[in-house]
Amino acid sequence: MALQANGVEWSAAYGNSYNPLGIRKALITNVLIRDYKQGLTNLTNDAAGLNTAGYFTPYATDGLYRTDLLSPTFDGGQWFDVGSLKDDGVKITPDVQVESVKIAQARRAQRFDISEENDEIMWTCRESNPVVDALRFDLPLSGIADVGGSSYVSVKGAESDLIERQVVALAEDGDQRFAYIFPRVSRKKVGATQLNRKDPDDLELTYGALICPYVDAPVYIVRDGVSWRALAGNVVWGAISSTNTGATSGSVTFTRPALTGDPQPNTFTYTVQRKTVAAPTFVNATIGTITTSGQTVTIPITGLTASTAYTVQVTATHASGAVGVSSTAAFTTTA
Repeated sequence: MALQANGVEWSAAYGNSYNPLGIRKALITNVLIRDYKQGLTNLTNDAAGLNTAGYFTPYATDGLYRTDLLSPTFDGGQWFDVGSLKDDGVKITPDVQVESVKIAQARRAQRFDISEENDEIMWTCRESNPVVDALRFDLPLSGIADVGGSSYVSVKGAESDLIERQVVALAEDGDQRFAYIFPRVSRKKVGATQLNRKDPDDLELTYGALICPYVDAPVYIVRDGVSWRALAGNVVWGAISSTNTGATSGSVTFTRPALTGDPQPNTFTYTVQRKTVAAPTFVNATIGTITTSGQTVTIPITGLTASTAYTVQVTATHASGAVGVSSTAAFTTTA
């Protein structure tokens, strides 16, 4: 590819390459946890409630929080809220160890290889409750006692067994929400608890991520909410053209639209509307297989009437909910 002779200013070529609205903090943080029970807690099971990408999500279709997670009848068992957290929130740490390969002819490494890779999640429980007590002694999250029971007791076993869990770390910043999902974790470290006049009865917990064979990932992120969806921006259209391809068919061709807040490529769902002079109201057209060549999209239209003038337009719908309607184009079918 030959180097261009003449360039333009950055904004003319790329627009704004940053979006300050995408800078977010976890102003509110919560942690949900439950025991990992292999296939019974499969987060790719439809019964767990999956998004369109096929992953478990703590958010409903409208981007708000689901109300069924704490239900005892939830698929695979209910999630438990650990309660109040220390104000430094949740810390998620990737740990990647790298080994270098050197040669006798140079000081610099000639290649790097990952020798170890892990992910950790850590938080400090600031609330004394039965769920926290079970996590303190690494006990099963089943048969959890009621808060305030007169004969309450939590007993650590003589020999501890590591119980694997699943963790959802929830965060929100206004009406933008995001969650780190750990499909399978095991406890790595328990911090000290200090009983004095200064410190609360805290419990610092660190869990290491393990690969879940059902999700096949140590951790994934889900983002949702009105503000997140709005970051995609509006649909921007260029010109479209149309032509007849027979007595009862035609086609519409256009440059793939873009979103003002998201770089190409974008995935849209297209529908075509048509109308005639005799019936001037737009109705959905019957379309064939959509083809794309580079940035050019062509949609065949079928089921038309011979020797008839048509006006068409295309509606593009993005996964974010952004919808844009193109300008119109006209053609006349053959006799």
